[in-house]
Amino acid sequence: MSFFDSNRRFWVTRGNATPDICSWYNVSSLTNTTVEFELGTGWNNKEQQCRSVQLTYYFGENDKMFKVSEVVGFGYFYHMVYSDVYCAVVKGVEWDQTNDMKSKKCEETDGDLNPFPTEPCCYANNTEKLRTSPMASWIGKLPERNYCSRFSNAIYVTDRNNVPKDCTEKYDKLKKA
Repeated sequence: MSFFDSNRRFWVTRGNATPDICSWYNVSSLTNTTVEFELGTGWNNKEQQCRSVQLTYYFGENDKMFKVSEVVGFGYFYHMVYSDVYCAVVKGVEWDQTNDMKSKKCEETDGDLNPFPTEPCCYANNTEKLRTSPMASWIGKLPERNYCSRFSNAIYVTDRNNVPKDCTEKYDKLKKA
């Protein structure tokens, strides 16, 4: 993803809000197949600095990246729908295991699951894999059977104090879609 080639540090925001001081991403490693970030997760009052974690994402086709953990049952999928040298607009879909029984059932295409549904939905996991899940032994119970999506669209900006108008317009359009 070329945005990461030219922008080794950027901030994350939604709309035209000024990003939080600790919402930064530092690209610590970039290859053709992966990007590794150190990302700010919030302010630590005791140490008077931002806390951070390291995360690795894998690249898919067409400006998509993802991170999946079968152990703890989540998946994060991001599609960079617009980018220039100053900002990028990202469509995000986060999947978590939950006991949600109200959300719409996700539609499958030829047995394949779509990581980018058009509206929030849930897939039921009816496999026996749940019984042998490492998460089950860690927390002492079976994980929830439903994988449900929630949208987490965002803007990546290179200047923390300036969210370019073209990006806010693309972001607003994405939110309405």
